[in-house]
Formats: sequence, C-alpha cells, structure tokens
Amino acid sequence: MIVYRLVMRSGPNAGQVYSLEKAELFIGRDLANDIIVNDPEVSRRHVRLYLQGNQYGIEDLGSTNGSFVNGQRLAGPYILHAGEFVTLGERINFVYEVVDTDATVASLGTQMRPEQPPVVPAAPMPAPPPPFSTPSYTPAQPLAYEPVQPPDQGSWLDQAEAVNPNLYQQPPVIPPAGGYSGQVPSQPETGVAKQAKRKLPNWALITIIVVAVFVFFCLIFVVVDALNLYCSLFPKLVNAFVPGYCR
Repeated sequence: MIVYRLVMRSGPNAGQVYSLEKAELFIGRDLANDIIVNDPEVSRRHVRLYLQGNQYGIEDLGSTNGSFVNGQRLAGPYILHAGEFVTLGERINFVYEVVDTDATVASLGTQMRPEQPPVVPAAPMPAPPPPFSTPSYTPAQPLAYEPVQPPDQGSWLDQAEAVNPNLYQQPPVIPPAGGYSGQVPSQPETGVAKQAKRKLPNWALITIIVVAVFVFFCLIFVVVDALNLYCSLFPKLVNAFVPGYCR
C-alpha cells in the first residue's frame, strides 16, 4: 500500500504529518481547508493538491506570497516527486513523502531474522607448567656493633675560649634614629587605584538603561511573533491592519 503525506519542516506546527487521502485537498489559513496553516504569510486558500495517476500534483491558487517547489516559484500545475520541498510564502516548508508500507514491512522482516553465529572449535588446553622448586636461602651473619664515644664537651669549649675569648659576647645594641616610630610609611595611591574609584558618568548609565529596555521589548516581540500570539494579545489592532484576520 502506498501512502502519500506532507511533513511540515518549519512553521506553526513543525513536525506535523498530514496524510493525503483525498483526490483533491486544499491548504490555506481558512478553517474550511483540509490542511490549515495559521500564519500571516499563508493566504485563505493558498494551494490545491490533486491526485493524478499515482502521484499528487500541486497548483497555486493566486496566493499573495506565492508557492514554491525546491525554491522555484509555481507558475502553473506541477506533479510532485518524493522528497521534494514545498514552500508557502517564505518560511512555511513541507516535504512531500511517498511510502510503500508493504515494502517497509518486508524489509523489516528480513532485518529481524537473527543470524546464526559461526561455530568456533574450542582451543586445546595448554600443558601444565613444570613444578616450581624453592631455592635455598642462608641468612647473612650480622656485623659486630661498636659504640662510638661522644667527644668531651668541656674540653672543646675550653679550647674555643682560649683561641677567641670574645666568641660568646653579645653584640652591642644600636638605638634607632630619632623620630622613627617603627611603622612603615604608607605608599601613595597609584593611578590604577584612583581610576578604580571613579564612577561611571551619568550618560553611560542612561545609555545602558535605554539599551536594556530596548532589548527587553525586542525579546517580547520575538516571543509574540514565534508563538503567533497577535490575535490573543492584540486582536483589535491586528484586525485594524488586516481585516478579518483574527476571529
């Protein structure tokens, strides 16, 4: 059995799979279409899909932003082939797929058959190693210990004093110079420290605040545009510019 379908790659319902089961289908923003795409770039009735033989054709119905196949704008009816990309406007992308379910099931059945592993003969057991003989060990005889006689400290000190009688005298204490309290004078502040204490000027603070507010409103606009919340938040304002857009 052959299954035809469109898979949305980018748009408000990215990842959505639409099965093509009718001989004629319509894609557009209006709720009466077979495939509804709620996006400002899509017209109320944008394109028509029709079954011709064993393939689907596509025809643009005079949409405002145009219809494209593989990047080429449609100027008339066109027969689609599996794997081709269909674009509505600039950012609504579909891929056209043709799947043969019978071939897929047969392929899966072939892949699920387990392969028998080859039989590998067991390797022969290795020969046991020869018995291990423990070598004989004879401990070495310890050497005789002779204590060392400490030197006579009294005679050594007497000899040192006889050579230099001023050896153990304390050095004279030199008083500090007048007017010095023993504190290290403080170092003058460097140019880097002075610059660190300086505050930002007022114009720089005002510029930072204005940029932060601008970025905040830009983020709000991106979220509203990405989630298509125009009709939820500003229905009257949107209908003032595009009558009948929000219902």
